[in-house]
Amino acid sequence: MVDTQIYTEDGEETVVDLMVAQSWYVHFGTDATEATKADTALVVPSTENRTLAVASEYNASTAKYVGSITDTTGQTIKELGLFTTAGSGNPPTGGVLIARGNKAAGYAIMLPLDVMEITVLVEQT
Repeated sequence: MVDTQIYTEDGEETVVDLMVAQSWYVHFGTDATEATKADTALVVPSTENRTLAVASEYNASTAKYVGSITDTTGQTIKELGLFTTAGSGNPPTGGVLIARGNKAAGYAIMLPLDVMEITVLVEQT
């Protein structure tokens, strides 16, 4: 017999509350490699700094983070990440990658000084 354990509704809400209590950072990059659970960083991160994302509860099982980055070089953004720290260096490295998304066709074609608003939804299912 297999033991099955799941989050209760109150458990999901507690985890979301803990998540949105944290300040995390968004970043973007230019590689279209499909996101996997084993990812630890963006594949080709941009040289722009990671920026602080404002956290809020999207619903009982989903945390929402919104941040924006000003592009300095003009590039096609194909990957996005949510990190535990601002990182250091150029491109920034360090911290834990909480979530990564990618879009082979690109999220946006940026021109220098374009601002991208990034929304990350981290959902428990």
